[in-house]
Amino acid sequence: MGPFPSRLGLHIQGSGYFVLDYTQPPRRETTRFMLAFGKLEWSFVAVLVILVGAAGLFAVFLFLQLFRGHSRR
Repeated sequence: MGPFPSRLGLHIQGSGYFVLDYTQPPRRETTRFMLAFGKLEWSFVAVLVILVGAAGLFAVFLFLQLFRGHSRR
């Protein structure tokens, strides 16, 4: 009697023991799963992009301050 596939990747053999299936799913399925973000994940991505952009603009601002002509009073 051969193994019976299940949704959890467990296979039940004739002896009654559970055997885990360690084979990797096809590459196309994992890519499709990773691209299927929900609203919460996309909101985290948006916040991360905004924060990284703000930090980059602040770094450019600090870099430009090195070359700014300082006025003497």
